[in-house]
Amino acid sequence: MPVTPVRSKGIDEQVALFSVTPEGEHEPAARTVDPVCGMIIDPESRPVRLEFEGSERVFCSERCLQRFVADPDRYR
Repeated sequence: MPVTPVRSKGIDEQVALFSVTPEGEHEPAARTVDPVCGMIIDPESRPVRLEFEGSERVFCSERCLQRFVADPDRYR
């Protein structure tokens, strides 16, 4: 199943990611994606969270949170 293209550190172009699920298993219902780096975040990993304009934003790291706070319009 295709997933939204993302940008990754060290790669100039967007990269198409795919989700692979073994036959008979179901994919998790909801995915959380870091708005800065595009990383898919496991909710069990205790990601960094921010309440912003009435909704919660989730980040993979403090660094991504800081980049978002410095220029939130860039990541809309």
